[in-house]
Amino acid sequence: MNTLLTSDEVSSRVGAIFARGQKLRQQPATDHQLKTLWPAWNACTPALLGNGDSKKQRRQPQEIIHILTYDGSRWFRRYEGAFQTLRRRFQYLPLNADEYHSALEKATLWTNLVAFARITKEKFEDLVTRQWAFEDADAQAYGRIAIWRVERELEITSPGHFRKTSPTLADINLLAERYEAYKCAHQCAVRQLLELLWMMPGRLIGKYRSKPLDSSKRARGVRTLPHHLFIARLEALDICSEETFRDFCASDLPALTREKRQEFYDVARSPNFSKADLYAVLRIWLAYNQPVFERFDWQGKDIKNAAEENGMKAPANLAKKASEWGLKLKLHRGNRVASDRLMKRSSALLSPAPNFTSGIIESHIK
Repeated sequence: MNTLLTSDEVSSRVGAIFARGQKLRQQPATDHQLKTLWPAWNACTPALLGNGDSKKQRRQPQEIIHILTYDGSRWFRRYEGAFQTLRRRFQYLPLNADEYHSALEKATLWTNLVAFARITKEKFEDLVTRQWAFEDADAQAYGRIAIWRVERELEITSPGHFRKTSPTLADINLLAERYEAYKCAHQCAVRQLLELLWMMPGRLIGKYRSKPLDSSKRARGVRTLPHHLFIARLEALDICSEETFRDFCASDLPALTREKRQEFYDVARSPNFSKADLYAVLRIWLAYNQPVFERFDWQGKDIKNAAEENGMKAPANLAKKASEWGLKLKLHRGNRVASDRLMKRSSALLSPAPNFTSGIIESHIK
């Protein structure tokens, strides 16, 4: 004779099921799971997903997950047809959503980064190659620059990496780690730039740094810095292009109030703050290229030579100077682990010396 469960018993069983699911979701992904997952994942073409031309449409990882873990839920009934089609080929479906949670996250990460790299190369390469020299200095598509740089690096260290259809955990982690390294390098370079730009009289720091600015008056991307002082500091540091400076003088300078025009002249021409850092461009360039230096075992003399070849002044004790700037460069000492040939090939991965050119004035961006 069946007996009805009490409400406490029902709650206890539901809680146990939930706890078991949570425990499974916290387990790390394994290569065995990925080996099981990839054939079915790759079979989820845009055509199967109903996204049209498979050559033009991007696969949506979340839709793939709904299909591979479909359990008959009415919430995802629209995926039933695709699920049944796949199950005729892969009879182990559906995957347990809790057990495969981490593996599905890894597959999603890989798919998104590979698609991001492909789209960047196809549609945004001109943008990236312009911006990685710090053109449009305060408005960079840093994610696209990062993935573009990762793809170029892996062409040297792991040819064909982005073309892998069944990547292992090591493959996925390598891609993610290098992407994060280049993103962090960009953010570090921007911090170096901001420190240089805020080297100005204390009265102006107090006036502008402590309060938000109207979007029409601030440098795009450098949210706390007024545009007229942004240009003034670039000019004071000798890292403002003639084109940018000419555009500013023609369009923006005449529209400034008398007070702001005087601030511009004071900051751009003051002997106490002009040339405040003889290595202004170098410190940004070092931060931006740190992932290359560390990955390919660059030594201090290698970096100094590369900097000078790119027209930048470099101090004799580069590591000490970098430390003063807050850059923790892990420069190689002794015999190189990576070959000299590989290190020389990696020089092609270095960004050029930062070049601040036109396009940074927000009012000119339509």
